[in-house]
Amino acid sequence: MNNTAELLRLIHNLIRLGTIAQVDHSAARVRVASGQLLTGWLPWVSARAGTTTDWDPPIEGEQVLVFSPGGDPAAGVVLPALYQQQHPAPSDNPHLWHRTFPDGAVIQYNHQQQAAHITLPPGATLHLVSDGGITVVGDVTITGNLAASGHVSDGVRTMAADRAIYNGHNHPGDSGGTTGAPNPQQ
Repeated sequence: MNNTAELLRLIHNLIRLGTIAQVDHSAARVRVASGQLLTGWLPWVSARAGTTTDWDPPIEGEQVLVFSPGGDPAAGVVLPALYQQQHPAPSDNPHLWHRTFPDGAVIQYNHQQQAAHITLPPGATLHLVSDGGITVVGDVTITGNLAASGHVSDGVRTMAADRAIYNGHNHPGDSGGTTGAPNPQQ
């Protein structure tokens, strides 16, 4: 009889539904509450953890599954994340990859419409770094101010070269002489 109870306990612990109770970000481990059980510190499953890595830690209260080899929760791994009433799916569009962040930022790509969108909350910044350069193919619309710390070129010459031409030229005057350099200068 005792062996049967132990076997049932092990079977019950193979796969458990629970919620994240605590997160240790520095160790990449979580504790999961499942019924009366509070697990020890367990690793969670990530999309990638090799030479390509992802970091997207679960949060307290997130619903997860605990898979325990042999029914031993101490050897378990945690599989996030299950939609729930408190954290519902952000879309029901089958063509949409969508990520919503706690501050309201949204990154999404609709493969049916072939359209990507990034929406950041007020005050947020977007910083692109590419020492090899950035190439944009297609029309560009900018609403707002544009500032450049390097040279801006239209493919013929830079704005600095245009400025030098403008600032250095003189016009013949009506009386046969020439006017001075433009005032104001660029």
